[in-house]
Amino acid sequence: MANYEYRCACGEVVERDFPIDERKASVKCPVCGKMAKRAITSPNAICRYSYFERNLGNPRVNRGKGRR
Repeated sequence: MANYEYRCACGEVVERDFPIDERKASVKCPVCGKMAKRAITSPNAICRYSYFERNLGNPRVNRGKGRR
């Protein structure tokens, strides 16, 4: 199940969970009853080590899994 955000013209943000293959382009706004369109948002991911840290010799990079 993936979480999708929908934004309505009235300003309301609606969050719904759908399986990826069943996601919808728009859903009904609970406030005004109009159709809210799906908003494209950035994923909620964390980058622990950057390219620069790997090049500067950070000892925590590639620890425990062997070199790839």
